[in-house]
This record gives sequence, C-alpha cells and structure tokens, in this order.
Amino acid sequence: MSLLELLSKAIDSRKPISFEYNVSHKVSGVRFGHPHAIFSHPTTNNVMFHIYQTHGVSDTKDKLPGWRQPILEHITNIIILEDEESFLIAEGYKPNSPLYAKVFTKI
Repeated sequence: MSLLELLSKAIDSRKPISFEYNVSHKVSGVRFGHPHAIFSHPTTNNVMFHIYQTHGVSDTKDKLPGWRQPILEHITNIIILEDEESFLIAEGYKPNSPLYAKVFTKI
C-alpha cells in the first residue's frame, strides 16, 4: 500500500498515525497525530497533509498538540494505530480551506 493510500485509509477511518518526517533541517524522530486532509499545495504543488499532531518530536516553536502540514514525500514509517480509538475532528479544522482546492481526501 502506498503512503497516499495508507494516509487516506487513516483519514477515512479517523485513526491516529505515527510517522517519521525526514527533512535535513527538521528534528528526526517519531511523530503522532490525527490526519485530517491530503492536498496539493496551491502554489508549490507539493502533496501535503494536515495533521493535528498530538505528541512526539517537533522542531517548531508552536506547542503540541497543534496543526502541522508535512510534505508527503518526506514521510517514512507511517503506521495506522488501529488499536487506538477513532479521533474526533480537531478544533481549528477548516474543511473549506482554500488550501483544499486540489484535495485528495479530507474529513
């Protein structure tokens, strides 16, 4: 199953995920969260996803939990946490965001 398919499955079932984000200027390690949408960024065309990161490593000054939008091509070791409860839609989710003009899937 591709990363896009795995992430879509997690969004459709509202299951949390764990993943690693491998970018040279980012802190390495496992991140955990609730994916809400996969989209092609309107200006860069990068395939990204919106995730409400609940815990794990983070190199941004924004505290966790909080919204992140990683680029899909830098994701590895994605695991759907099937044994976890389905998550609720996180506060601040904007299903009609202009970022979703080219959406693959969303809640």
